[in-house]
Amino acid sequence: ALDICTATGNPFLILYTNLLLAITHTQSGRVKQADDICRQLARQVNEGGMGHTAVAGWIASIWGEVLAELDELDAAVRHAQKGLELTERGGDVMMLGWSYLSLVRVLFSSGDLPAAEALVQQARSLGQGSELPGWVQSQLAAWQARVWLALGHRKAASEWVDERGLAAGQEPLAYAREAEYITLARILTAQGPADEATNLLDRLLEAAEADGRTSRAIEILNLQSLAFQAGGSMAQAKRTLGRALALAEPGGFVRIFVDEGSPMARLLYEAAARGISPEYTAELLAAFPVGEPEPSDPSRPQT
Repeated sequence: ALDICTATGNPFLILYTNLLLAITHTQSGRVKQADDICRQLARQVNEGGMGHTAVAGWIASIWGEVLAELDELDAAVRHAQKGLELTERGGDVMMLGWSYLSLVRVLFSSGDLPAAEALVQQARSLGQGSELPGWVQSQLAAWQARVWLALGHRKAASEWVDERGLAAGQEPLAYAREAEYITLARILTAQGPADEATNLLDRLLEAAEADGRTSRAIEILNLQSLAFQAGGSMAQAKRTLGRALALAEPGGFVRIFVDEGSPMARLLYEAAARGISPEYTAELLAAFPVGEPEPSDPSRPQT
């Protein structure tokens, strides 16, 4: 498909196709390759006089998300903010919605939860008066609840589950609402016991693996490991985390672990102590903010 687009000589079509390739790389667990493509595309749009177009904004937004995953947060914020600014000027609601989601994710990874929450509310308000795609509105709703959890607003998150009509045993699990089901698993883990969460995550993992969506599989495995940890099943937690680390290390993932906060830091210390991906776990632990649990922290789970 890329060869056909190149043969047409249509610059927008070539950019669009390459950007889809970057998205595919990210979803398939190849974050560093996605970074390379986004870097090349950003240079091309600037050299081609298209740096102020909505397509350039979409590129910047996706690149911001990729940079955030690689823990290059300052650059991620700059690109994601620029991306939203440019796509707001265009008329493509898909690009606009994606840009909102990208900036929300970048702000969350940067630790600016109030700004992330405000942006979610702004985007959801926009969605009520426009035709933002349903999958965008679903992911915005999921981000709202995740931010609430991170802020400690568990009551609001629990009420969100009822408002969205979510239940762990629903059949089938609609792909378009996958982000909401993953957030439901986060809430179930926080509420305890973790059995409902792990069962739900099993089903979500099966779908992600069947589709080759490695990034999503890593996130789900991380959440499973945290649910096992919360339930006191440390052996299962470490085995599951080991699977996530094995998938994530080749692609250079960082924030998919770090954004899970202190519980993940404690589990990574456990993994490192037992020689599970020692170099990679050390790299991940170094990315946590100062103040996360240390190995000697008495709150750290023991086996």
